[in-house]
Amino acid sequence: MTSYSLYNLAKTALPKIADTEDMLSADREIYWHEKFGQLWGNVDIVTLGEKSISGAYSSKQIGELTFTSLEFGNQSFERSDRDLQKLNEPFYSLSFPNYGRALCRVGNKTVSLQPNRVFLINNGMNSKLQIDNRYGTFNVKIPTRSIEDRIGVKPAIIDKEVINPDLIYHLLKQTIGDLLNSPAQLDDRTTNFVNNQILDAISFYLSGGNSSSDESIAMEAHKFKAISYINQNFWDDTLNPQDVAVACNISKSYLYKIFSNSEPVMERLKRKRLEAARKVLSQNPFGMTMTQVAYKCGFKSSSEFSRLFKLEFGERPSSYKN
Repeated sequence: MTSYSLYNLAKTALPKIADTEDMLSADREIYWHEKFGQLWGNVDIVTLGEKSISGAYSSKQIGELTFTSLEFGNQSFERSDRDLQKLNEPFYSLSFPNYGRALCRVGNKTVSLQPNRVFLINNGMNSKLQIDNRYGTFNVKIPTRSIEDRIGVKPAIIDKEVINPDLIYHLLKQTIGDLLNSPAQLDDRTTNFVNNQILDAISFYLSGGNSSSDESIAMEAHKFKAISYINQNFWDDTLNPQDVAVACNISKSYLYKIFSNSEPVMERLKRKRLEAARKVLSQNPFGMTMTQVAYKCGFKSSSEFSRLFKLEFGERPSSYKN
């Protein structure tokens, strides 16, 4: 597997947005507050110690995800409940620390961000990030709904050690790297496909175990393939476990086995259809009816769709205005 640093790749492949290197010390705090605020929303920034703030980042939004190479030094960031009220849209950041350390508190949980670990950080909660020296990281900014719908929980921080071999981690890293290295502007359909692949890999990696036996690696690979197939074909109302198994070159019994310790395969399919339907209803630029949305997202009847939607989200799809 490729061993490149996502931090260094993003630093060269993405456009530079901010850099304090050539600025006067007195101007850096105001400048960094403005530039960092454009990326992460309203935060309070304080210089630590006698040294000046240092910082730089390169960043680009691709689809619903924002990829960023970040460097910090001698500063702390704090987001209070007051700041959260000014946050337009809550989000998570997936962090791959490259060098140095940062102390991160979200809610009542505090961790040390450091290399050889991956962190999912909830930016929709009051938080504080402190960097006493220098710290570099690669981050993926993810809309809250996109990740919570997949992992099924609302964590403050998820902290995961990088274990080798870990097929899903390296697949995730490779997919992100290939996207950042893409020389051409991707069309919307391709961008959405790759974004979904990355989000599926992130959720599977964060919720999976750290087993590294040949059997567990094979099971993780097949499970990831099955989830990806479901996410790309959920609209087919005839889709069933046998179809998924055939597409993944495994037996139906093995398919059930790899999902035995998590959400069953048909529950995964149902939830994906419901998530897609809610997204269509909340945007709905073409004024689709509830029945049209139901059929578009793989439901065989509008009554079934309405019942399941109410059970999942606590409201009926008809409550969404066209």
